[in-house]
Amino acid sequence: MSTCFNRMILTHDKHEALKNAIDLWNENKFLETLIPEPNYQDVVVYDFAQNPVDLQNAQYFWRLRNWGVKHDIGKTAEIDMGTFEGIFAVDFESPWTPPINAYKNLEKKGFKVEAFFYEPKISYAGRYFQGIEEKFDVKDNSPNWVKSNLPRYIAVVIEHFSRFVTKQ
Repeated sequence: MSTCFNRMILTHDKHEALKNAIDLWNENKFLETLIPEPNYQDVVVYDFAQNPVDLQNAQYFWRLRNWGVKHDIGKTAEIDMGTFEGIFAVDFESPWTPPINAYKNLEKKGFKVEAFFYEPKISYAGRYFQGIEEKFDVKDNSPNWVKSNLPRYIAVVIEHFSRFVTKQ
């Protein structure tokens, strides 16, 4: 499995909504509660070619379409977490890709999301902010190449997560 390293920064105008999100993160029920799955027997789920899928594959495709990842994210995938007045910031791992679709759905629920990601094996990094995903090819993971060829905010993320890459 390839690991994507993520940093998610959440805010919300309602303090209680942010506190609830932090609690759900700590309970490993973050996405399953904030962006709940449907009863798959009551809905038609489509693959990426817009073909209906059978019940056995419905969860997989629904999660990828609505979360961007096939597993929930939460405390078990956490690398580091911090809470500040009105801000929840967490570093975590996800398989293969960042949960971009989850960020979009969290924004629909009033959250403001800024997120950064780095996938060293597939060699890309990026940022999600205000509904826009920026993605950069990382052709060389060396610090000199990264600093010379990528925006500073991406270079800082790669530098931060590089310390975890050798642990894979």
